Amino acid sequence: PPLGRGKKHVLQFNVLNGAHDLVRRERLCAWLRLQQADVVTLNELNFWEQAELEAFGARCGYAHAALLVTNSPYRVGALSRTEPIDVLGRYLKGFGHGALHFAVAGWHYVVTHLNPEGGAVGLAEARRLLTHINASVAAGVPLLIGTTGLEDTHHRAIDDAARAVPILQTG
Repeated sequence: PPLGRGKKHVLQFNVLNGAHDLVRRERLCAWLRLQQADVVTLNELNFWEQAELEAFGARCGYAHAALLVTNSPYRVGALSRTEPIDVLGRYLKGFGHGALHFAVAGWHYVVTHLNPEGGAVGLAEARRLLTHINASVAAGVPLLIGTTGLEDTHHRAIDDAARAVPILQTG
């Protein structure tokens, strides 16, 4: 897709172990409606399926959804309020929780939940991810979004090696 222009309101949220409590899930939905973000990325969509994410997104004001089903229950996904989601890559091999590379209106995003062990394991995953991103985005800067579990020094190493703008939630 061509590169996006203008500003986008992007939101990243770790739903914590799937948010299977319906009250908690509805509070999240109400909060997402208030935020009016163009794109929302989500971590820890444990055991969610594509149809479930689509229904949740529709209730929360998002017309489009994409889910990465992984070998682990820790799935990641994305919602777009108005523009379709174009999935560009689903990275599973060599990743504990995978990474989803997608575009919305020309803006590239990568949502991930790197291995929670952090340290060398998480850094190796991050470098592997950058190889995928840099190979697939020749003329543009994707947003790398998600939960990494990496130390600040590792974030700096990724920043130096990446052609990506990291928007990372640590922890």
